[in-house]
Amino acid sequence: MSTDALRIENVSKRFGEQRPTLAMRMGLSAPKPVVHALENVSLTIRPGEFVGLVGESGSGKSTLGRIAAGLMAPSEGHAQIFGRDAVRDKAVHRDVQMIFQDPQASLNPRLRVDQAVGEAPLVHGLTDRAGVDAYVAGLFRMVGLDPAMRTRFPHQFSGGQRQRINIARALALKPRLLVCDESIAALDVSIQAQILNLFMDLRRDLDLTYLFISHDLRAVQHVCDRVVILYLGRIVEELPARDFAGGANHPYTRALLAALPDLGQRRKPWVAIEGEIPSPIAPPAGCPFHPRCPLAFDRCRVERPTMQTIAPDHRSACHLNDGPAPKKESHA
Repeated sequence: MSTDALRIENVSKRFGEQRPTLAMRMGLSAPKPVVHALENVSLTIRPGEFVGLVGESGSGKSTLGRIAAGLMAPSEGHAQIFGRDAVRDKAVHRDVQMIFQDPQASLNPRLRVDQAVGEAPLVHGLTDRAGVDAYVAGLFRMVGLDPAMRTRFPHQFSGGQRQRINIARALALKPRLLVCDESIAALDVSIQAQILNLFMDLRRDLDLTYLFISHDLRAVQHVCDRVVILYLGRIVEELPARDFAGGANHPYTRALLAALPDLGQRRKPWVAIEGEIPSPIAPPAGCPFHPRCPLAFDRCRVERPTMQTIAPDHRSACHLNDGPAPKKESHA
C-alpha cells in the first residue's frame, strides 16, 4: 500500500476520442477533433502537504483536479488515493472531496443547507436521523458559521457563507484529501483571506492534505508547501513555495511572476506573456511553451524537454538546464 495521499502516474486525458466508424474508413466523414487536455502528467502529494497547482486558463488544471478526486477517468495512466485506485475503488471517494469555484452553483437552491450538508453522512452511516442535526451543527461551527442558520436556503447566504457551507459539506464525510478548484476565485478579497485561513486551520486540526488549484499566485505562495506549474496539459516545473518568487527556473514560471502586479513598486512595468496559449487540439511539437518563449532555440521546437532535478525538491523541464542556448551565427 502506498503511503502517498495522491499519486498520479503518466496520466493523459483526451476529450472527443472515438472509435473509427465505417464512414470514416471509407472517407465519407472526418473524425471529430481531439482535445489533448493532459499529456503524461505525474504528481505525488504526501499526507499533510498543501500543494498548489497553477497555470493559465486552458492549461488542464481542473481536469487534473477531477481525475485526482476520482470524478473523471484518465485516458491513460492511473491515479491513486492513499494507495487505492481513484476511479475503480468507490470506497476511496470518502477519503477525497472536492470544493468548486462557484459556491452558489454548487448548492441545490431547493434544498435547505442542513439537508445538503447532512445527506451524505446519513447515507454513509456516519450518523443516524436522530443525530444528523447535531452532526450538521458541529460542521457549521467547524467552518465558522452560526448553527442557527442551518435551516435556511442557499440564497439567504452571502457568497463567502455559501463557500463555507460547501466546505462543511466536503468535511461531512471526514475526508483526508481536499481538492480545491479555484475555491476562492469568486469571492471578495477580504473573504478570500478568511477562507484561506480556514483552510490552514482545518489542515492543522484535521490533518488534511490539499491539492489547491488557483490562478492567484500570491495565495498559493502564502498557504502552500509546494507549487506545481502546469502548461498546456504538462507539468513544466515543481518547486517549494518558499522558492517560488525568487527561485523559479522555467521561463513560463518566470513569465507568470513577471506579469504579477506589485503594488509596492509603482514604477515596475507590467509585462504580459506574449502570445496566447496554443490550442490543445493541435499542441506544438517539442517544448509546449516554445512558441511564446523568448529564450527558445532550435532544439526547443523539435524535442520535448524532460523533468530534471535542479535543486532539492525542485524539478524543471527546460532545455536550458542542459546548458546555454547556442549563439546564432552572424553573417556580416
